[in-house]
Amino acid sequence: MGLRKAINAKCKDCIYDPANGGTWLAQVAQCSCRDCPLWPVRPAPKDGAFADPPRDPATVSRVWLKAPHGEAITP
Repeated sequence: MGLRKAINAKCKDCIYDPANGGTWLAQVAQCSCRDCPLWPVRPAPKDGAFADPPRDPATVSRVWLKAPHGEAITP
């Protein structure tokens, strides 16, 4: 397994909840665990509302962190 596949699998295992709605990529992109070492490199969808999630924990707004899963907030 390559590094990208391992990161994707760990992130999906950690946060994805099929009952929560949305794709696993959208849910992972919305992850608010900024202390996770994988947070800056977590996967995200290629397009759509969650395509460009914040990558630098220092620049993330509190509004973005408190947004419910599935609700797009501009970082």
